[in-house]
Amino acid sequence: MLIYYIITAILALINLVILVFTYENKKANYYIMLSMVIMAISNCGYLALALSTELNEAVLANKIGYLGGCFIPLITLFLICTICNYSIASWFRYILYGLSFAVYFMVLTIGYNDLYYTDLSLGKLGNATILVHSYGVGHALFYVILYGYLLLEVVLLGYHFMKRRAVSHNKLWTLSVMLICNIVFFIVGRLIHQDFEIISALYILDGWILIYLQRKNMMYNLEDSIASTIQKQEVYGYIMFDNQWNYLGCNAF
Repeated sequence: MLIYYIITAILALINLVILVFTYENKKANYYIMLSMVIMAISNCGYLALALSTELNEAVLANKIGYLGGCFIPLITLFLICTICNYSIASWFRYILYGLSFAVYFMVLTIGYNDLYYTDLSLGKLGNATILVHSYGVGHALFYVILYGYLLLEVVLLGYHFMKRRAVSHNKLWTLSVMLICNIVFFIVGRLIHQDFEIISALYILDGWILIYLQRKNMMYNLEDSIASTIQKQEVYGYIMFDNQWNYLGCNAF
């Protein structure tokens, strides 16, 4: 079991490195980059939990691992909105951020009160350490926002499929596959064992899908394609500004 957490932590870091170095000089989608960073950190947290020998170590590692659970669903929702060209009202965006931060704040208080977890102790699942616990009232809010984000994502993707708006169906299908995988993995993980973090493997799959989405996004980004072509020719100089005359970049010509 320990080897599972080692492999998933390494693969998550590799995914992040691939994204960074592949699109080092290009505009990587903010939400894709943020997701990959959090996934790598979370998988390292799950590995640290599996290696823990003391209760305090396990609690701290569990808090690190929970970064993904609290924020990846929200970031995925914002990514879908970005790709579907759907604007979220600022006040609603702040509410969603607030809910995720509220849940993670309760996670950070684990070990100090019974709000999120109760009856903490160390256990074993194979050769990996697990944190044995009972759920507190705060954990119910975690499931409420988790299912709420999933519902919003399903509704948003379904709406754009039915309306056939000017959004790449390839991207919509890719996002739908990722969403379905997230739901299926979550259910299967709970059926296998309550303390088995199948989410670590899901983060690897999600990372591959996000890298694919970033590649597709760059293929259809005309501005970057033109700039890349001119830069490779090393014959012409160029300088770029946006509609508000803010400087975007230039080559070294």
